[in-house]
Amino acid sequence: NNWNLSGDRALSARRVLEEAGMPEDKVMQVSAMADQMLLDAKNPQSAGNRRIEIMVLTKSASDTLYQ
Repeated sequence: NNWNLSGDRALSARRVLEEAGMPEDKVMQVSAMADQMLLDAKNPQSAGNRRIEIMVLTKSASDTLYQ
């Protein structure tokens, strides 16, 4: 189903980042959106709706967060 596809896509992206050298503790959250929060609501099948979103923290933001 769409939730499983979305979750698999997000987890795959996380694995790729970690395999490329990103420390595990820097990946704070992986979320699946499935058919929620569409970029193109008028065209639910649009490729733009099958996306991942990555938030990158600056070092200072990370330091503040982990105090």
